Amino acid sequence: MSRAVRLGLGRGAMEQLGPAAVFGFLQVDPRWDWQVDERAVFLVRLIRDGSLPRGPVVDVLDAPGLDDDHDPELPCEILGLLGEREALARQVREGPYWEEALAAAQAGGYAGELRETAPRRMLTEDRSFPWRGEPWQSWATDDPRVAARMVEPPLETTRPYADLPVEQLIGRLLTAMETAPWRSELRRRPADPIVLRYADHPLTTRLITWIGRLDVEMVLPEARRWAVTVGHRLRKHALDLLAEHGDARDVPAIAGGTAHAR
Repeated sequence: MSRAVRLGLGRGAMEQLGPAAVFGFLQVDPRWDWQVDERAVFLVRLIRDGSLPRGPVVDVLDAPGLDDDHDPELPCEILGLLGEREALARQVREGPYWEEALAAAQAGGYAGELRETAPRRMLTEDRSFPWRGEPWQSWATDDPRVAARMVEPPLETTRPYADLPVEQLIGRLLTAMETAPWRSELRRRPADPIVLRYADHPLTTRLITWIGRLDVEMVLPEARRWAVTVGHRLRKHALDLLAEHGDARDVPAIAGGTAHAR
């Protein structure tokens, strides 16, 4: 991938970029922090200026594990900025990232076209927190189904999975599309080093909360391995851990990881 594209630099638009250089960003997202590093407009301009096909952006949303190894909001935002309404509508109808697609449609001003489809998806979701924001707030005024889902649910008093061993809970968390029930039960369990067995799983970032609850000295040996493994899902977490709790031997790994981020 072009370094200019990887870093979101303006001069990236001056390079002779083919589809592989641009769409490679979506296949291997190099951003250090998805919350502050915005790239949608940058990539849309590269796609438009280069007259690149838009199909690969849609294809990325079908990649397994995208919700943990990538940010599903990014391809949805790109599709929204490109005006690919049907692609977003299809994601809302049947895709795993339908909420991100709806948010992109809302930002584009055409969420109203999904007025019938989105509430049907909403009713299939089992989540422990209320729905908020637009377009739900507007739709709730004349749709009692939506209004009911925007009310804070009663405090959970039962634990339907209380008897499941930790390994089974982790297994279900790593394979389920809807993770809330398994996260809820795991939050009630004490820290268990068994979670480290799953550190190399493609969706291991779903376990980062429980890894973070383990004793630091227990995690450090594994973190040193993650930190020097390019592409490891927990590499950033490992580098942060080593920077805070490591020692002199960890300086090369931390320096190397920082250089990679730049």
